Amino acid sequence: MKKLYRSSLVLASLSLLLYSCDSSKEDETVLPTQEEVEYVVVDANTTDVPVKASKYDEVDGIFMYTENHIFTSGPPSQFTIDKGYFKASYLGKDTNGPHVPLQSSKINGQTMCTETYINNICDSSKPSTSWNLYGNQHEVRNLKWEYLNSDKSKGYRVEMTDVPKAAKWHAVPSRISFDEEINFQFERNSVKDSIIVGLLIVPKEGIGKVLSSPTINRTRQVGYLVKPGETSFTITKERLANLSQSALGTPTAADSIFLNLRTTRHVIKVIDNREILISYIVDEFRPVTVDWKID
Repeated sequence: MKKLYRSSLVLASLSLLLYSCDSSKEDETVLPTQEEVEYVVVDANTTDVPVKASKYDEVDGIFMYTENHIFTSGPPSQFTIDKGYFKASYLGKDTNGPHVPLQSSKINGQTMCTETYINNICDSSKPSTSWNLYGNQHEVRNLKWEYLNSDKSKGYRVEMTDVPKAAKWHAVPSRISFDEEINFQFERNSVKDSIIVGLLIVPKEGIGKVLSSPTINRTRQVGYLVKPGETSFTITKERLANLSQSALGTPTAADSIFLNLRTTRHVIKVIDNREILISYIVDEFRPVTVDWKID
């Protein structure tokens, strides 16, 4: 679980073998109105607990919302770096408190999915500790995540209105080589945000195809956290060489490569005696040409 949590934060958009919601099917579970159940509004513009890397493995759950996600909503689903799509996910231990696991989870009014899928149809009717949703990014960038406790006697509405703005590229290479360092230069928008630079590696054979699920097999990301206040970062030749020793593997000419400038904001909210890490992520992808080494 610790490795899974850490991977969720650093590599945040690693391809998961999950199917997307069928938005055309009416959800059988109707989320009660404010009059039918008591909702507790949780202000996610502030943190209840100092956010430190050492806390990431100790929280009871992780909620992530990613703007500019690399897959359109579906089915059908396709790979894209065009802006306008999002992915939201929740993964939790859910061992503390009397009101877990979650029930009827929604993002900005859209029903999230549990891990259970039958014929690509989203199952949102059962309590679960794992939820996800792919969809179209709203024009208004406020975040509202709603869910009920296990017996639907109480609801929680997590709201974030002060969402991060994407960091801006200042210099982005148009060509790279995995035998040479890669330099990033950018401008931050807020001291509240963390910056991660990295690579998105996508097998070419899956690009342009209509997919049965929002993933292309062997899609992977590697990210490097930038120190606070810094506006440049270099992925060294040594780091690139280490890819061959990792589970990611060295990219080949069969892969398309994209650079990513990721802006993240993390808060930890104590909800029903449980610490929930809430991450709002904005990705900025750029395609890049690779000078592949020919043996």
